[in-house]
Amino acid sequence: MLICLNVGELERGISATETHRKNIPTWLFKKAQRLDKEFESIKSALSDINAFNAGKKREEAISKLEKWLPEAQKFTAQIKTVQGLVNYLEQAKDDLKITLSDKNEKLDQAWDEAYKFKKIADRQRNLLNKIPKKILDGITKTKVKTEKIR
Repeated sequence: MLICLNVGELERGISATETHRKNIPTWLFKKAQRLDKEFESIKSALSDINAFNAGKKREEAISKLEKWLPEAQKFTAQIKTVQGLVNYLEQAKDDLKITLSDKNEKLDQAWDEAYKFKKIADRQRNLLNKIPKKILDGITKTKVKTEKIR
């Protein structure tokens, strides 16, 4: 038997970065599936009870329910804990985004200031380059003599 795949027709789902989907931990997913399966078994056992088999089916349903209920309650508590952790991490992520945004804004302001100072320094350098060297040397020597006297 020959199987031919046309790669051009392969479709993929939408990326989680676009959908903002969250992955469920494998252990949690498997536990939820198992509890769901047991719940369906309990429902089936309850629906099969009739006047002729009430005693046996009732005991079977109660036995399954007694086993399932504590696990379901524990699972619910675990879900709440995981959800609390997810909420905490989402808030921390949002706080980091805000902090990062503030830092980026301050960095942008610092770059703007540095650029302004560079422009001022460039203008001053251009002005100094226009002054003849003899005059600059004279000013520099006069300034040095004045500073020595003080």
